[in-house]
Amino acid sequence: MKKSVAIQGIEGSFHHIVSQIYFEDSIEVQPYLSFNEVVESLTSKTTDVAVMALENSIAGSIIPNYAHIDDQNLHITGEFFLEIAARKRMKRLLNFAGFMARKAGVMK
Repeated sequence: MKKSVAIQGIEGSFHHIVSQIYFEDSIEVQPYLSFNEVVESLTSKTTDVAVMALENSIAGSIIPNYAHIDDQNLHITGEFFLEIAARKRMKRLLNFAGFMARKAGVMK
């Protein structure tokens, strides 16, 4: 039987990538738009487990997710670090694209 894994986001999102790597067995990913919905799927037993970010390299700790864990008496059963190595390169590309758009008069 496939394990049902709740994620916040869509196929291809960081949560989806982590779920695919962390759970090597065949899983059924259930995407949700918010962490509230992810937690609700766990408490209602719609899903077996969830992948939830607790830290973010840009925002730091994701305090609401810690609150969800505490409020619903959930348990952390694993940890995964997903390195986002292309972040600086992407920022440079976006800055360059903005520069070119301003130069072309497309953007102010």
